[in-house]
Amino acid sequence: MTSRVPFFAAALPVLLGCMSVLGCSSGEIPLSTPVDVAGTWTADFLVNTSDATTGKEVNPFGEITLAAGTLKTSSNEYVGDATLVSTVFAPQGSVDNPKMDSQGTPLAENVGAATYGGTWSSAAYEGNTSFDLSVSCEKIMLTAQRPDLMAVCGGDGFDASVGATCQRPDGATTFSCHFGAGDIVFHRK
Repeated sequence: MTSRVPFFAAALPVLLGCMSVLGCSSGEIPLSTPVDVAGTWTADFLVNTSDATTGKEVNPFGEITLAAGTLKTSSNEYVGDATLVSTVFAPQGSVDNPKMDSQGTPLAENVGAATYGGTWSSAAYEGNTSFDLSVSCEKIMLTAQRPDLMAVCGGDGFDASVGATCQRPDGATTFSCHFGAGDIVFHRK
């Protein structure tokens, strides 16, 4: 008399072995860790603020705070929260009658800050050193000394949203982002 073992009972050890030892390959490749950008980063840029020297002086651009990314399997990307606080510059004097340097170039001054919030994302694959920044304007705080300035999110000079592509090469202590005004290099604060 031959004993018949039901199929599922015979297959059970194979299934358990596959799940515990082999992981039953589903075609997924183990993902690399995301590009290391978590933390607060600060940057400077050149803007004409003084007639003491011809050309542009180094002034604060602002800072970016990036949260640690979490894997979104639907897009195969690491995604984290991002906050950009950008310094706002405006012409010295007034917008209609700006103060000029000796070369006839308008001088600028720091008149407040704009806060943008959103996310950063980076495709999960080995060796990727780039990430994308996508933030939207949340608030603009200007100094009370400039009643001639009207600043609203989405208004003239204040984009409703900002997108940038950024690079952080392996081992680098900085990352750079390409904005409409050019590349800005950020240093960990």
